[in-house]
Amino acid sequence: MTEWIKSVRNEGLIRYYMVGNLERILLTNPKALSEVLSQKTYDFPKPEGIRHSLERITGYGVLLAEGEDHKV
Repeated sequence: MTEWIKSVRNEGLIRYYMVGNLERILLTNPKALSEVLSQKTYDFPKPEGIRHSLERITGYGVLLAEGEDHKV
């Protein structure tokens, strides 16, 4: 992924697919990280697998809530 950041033209995000056609986004600079975590959080949902794994440990709360649930 480090090589992708150096060799692929991007504007802060690189979209790629994993096995099983699972879409992922690689953040390549601090500005993109800021947008995803604080400014446009509802445009970037957490991956289902990670959400389910964390939910077993932390429960369903602010950390894992998405969309309208998180706004409330």
